Amino acid sequence: MNEVPDLSHLESDGVISEIDISKRMPVTGITLENLPSRSINSAFGIRDEGGKKVLDISFTDLASGISIASAFDNLALQREISGFQGPIFPAILSKQVFTLKDAVDKPTITISVPFENTRSSIINPSVLTATDSLSYDQTEFSIEHDMSENGYMLRDCLSFAKRLRQERLDGGAIPNLDLEISFNNSISFETQRDPDIMLEEFMVLANTIAAKYFIDNKIPGIYRNQLLRISQEEKFNLIEE
Repeated sequence: MNEVPDLSHLESDGVISEIDISKRMPVTGITLENLPSRSINSAFGIRDEGGKKVLDISFTDLASGISIASAFDNLALQREISGFQGPIFPAILSKQVFTLKDAVDKPTITISVPFENTRSSIINPSVLTATDSLSYDQTEFSIEHDMSENGYMLRDCLSFAKRLRQERLDGGAIPNLDLEISFNNSISFETQRDPDIMLEEFMVLANTIAAKYFIDNKIPGIYRNQLLRISQEEKFNLIEE
């Protein structure tokens, strides 16, 4: 088990070194990673609730570890609204403190989605214990051959993800085509791997549920569109509004 690094020297920049997780809903989940060097900020798992399956999609709760209007909070805001492509926070935070890859309990926000009715989803502050961290190759092997609890869970996740995708396509969504353009301008289509399908569908679902929650509760949020080109002043004005 990895130890959480000492953050006392970062408190002046807004890092909260001791986060109270005692009142959060405990959840478990696994993380998937395609690139080992990247920080991991999401996890998912399936649990039984009254004989019915519920998918838990958990995300690192960054807000729980950063003081409002602090140096790191302002840095995150600046990067988020500027289309910045790198990590929002320095490596010690994004790859150590906030990563969900290790088995240390981490503060998260969990979206719980019943298999039978995705409209009955709920959102809770949670504390996640990552039970496993799998590469794409390990995930595909588990789906095909693993007869353990993890294997059955991953097969259920894949089946649910494929159902979600078909429902989106039936509703008029445009298929996400993975294209590869070679040097001679020839175009080929890449077949999506099973881990890609799961992550993509679960992220679309989570974002849709979170957006609806924001709208229903009149919560202001940042709408990030990297294709939109407006001035920094206009961006700040949009946020203030």
